[in-house]
Formats: sequence, structure tokens, C-alpha cells
Amino acid sequence: MNLGNEIVRIAKSYIGQQEIRGNLGFKNPDFHVKMLEVGFKRGHAWCAYFTELVYKEAFLLWVPNSFDFLDTLFSASTQLTWNNFRRSGPDYGFEISDIPQPGALAVWRSKKHPTQGHIAICETGVIPGPRFKTVEGNTNDKGGREGYIVAPKTRKHDFAKRYSLNLLGFVYYPLELIPVEPDVVIEPQIDTTNYIDKYLDFNIYNTQPTEEKRKYYY
Repeated sequence: MNLGNEIVRIAKSYIGQQEIRGNLGFKNPDFHVKMLEVGFKRGHAWCAYFTELVYKEAFLLWVPNSFDFLDTLFSASTQLTWNNFRRSGPDYGFEISDIPQPGALAVWRSKKHPTQGHIAICETGVIPGPRFKTVEGNTNDKGGREGYIVAPKTRKHDFAKRYSLNLLGFVYYPLELIPVEPDVVIEPQIDTTNYIDKYLDFNIYNTQPTEEKRKYYY
């Protein structure tokens, strides 16, 4: 078993999960709870939360106590996440590269709003184009600009600064990790005991978020 393949497998298992439009939550209750557990808040863009969820679930098989250091690297902000991995990632075995590979993080920066951007899980390395395939949260599978779903995408492997989203690079997971023995695997500690309370508190069908909560965290 390879960590990169496990990251891709987990990411692909969430394909089709949809938000309640406006970044107000998620239609699937189980996915909704998992996203809350990694920090999602109503009104936040959620591509970074999705990559954090996937990495935490995958890393449990290799580094059972990995949540603490992953919490210091991932952020609701894609740009802060990128900066965290560039600055502190090498301390934990992560590497920055210009080449995609399965399981790596791909990060973009908005040309118009440089503090914002996008982040995804690489499904492949470079394919003809040159391009690479990804699995992305808060994206659009119909070609529109408004993200709402987890979906596979094919992206240009191009660092030219002429697009609305410009590719910054890729974050490689530690390549030399060995999975722990099955008898010491720790299951995800996701607290669902208060799910009903959380979900009722998250009843947004007749409630619109405040302007503060509408602030996008890319």
C-alpha cells in the first residue's frame, strides 16, 4: 500500500458530495459532520477543508498521531496552507515541487485577489497537454465558476501568470513513511454524539449567513 494511492483513493471516495449552495453546509450528513470536525464553518469556501480531511484520513494508517502536526500545516486559507507547508512542511518530511504526483497537493493563487486561491488533490502526475488530473472540493463539474461539489478535474500544468488562477506548485507528502501494523491502527476520532445538535444548529434553510460569515476563506 502506497500513501499517495491511499490519498487518491480517499479523495475519490468523496466524489459527488455537494454543498448546500452558498457554502452553507453539506447535503450528506456524514460528510457534513466530517467537514465540521476539520473546522468548516458556514459561509467558508471549503476546498482547503476537503484536502485536510483527506490527508487526515489517509495519514492515520501511517502516522496515527499525525493530527497535531497536520493542524499546524492546514488552514481554511489556501494561501496560508501553502505558506505553512513551504515554511514548516520540511520539518515533517513534506517537499515542495513543480511536478505533480498522485496524492500531492496542488495549490493556485488568484490573480485578482492574491490572498485567495484554490487547492486540490493530485490524482496523476503529468499527462499529455501537459496537464494533470485532480480531485477537488468546492469545484464545479459543469464548467461554471461557482464551486459546489467534490469532482475530478483536469488542469493545465502551466506556471504562466496569465490565468485567473495561477499555479504555485505542489506539496509532496513524506515519501518514506511505512504504514503501521494493522493491530495498532487508530480509527478516526470523529465525534458524532452531538451530530443532531450540530445539524439542528446548522439549519440554514431559512437562515442566511451574516456578511462576516460570507467572507470567503480560500
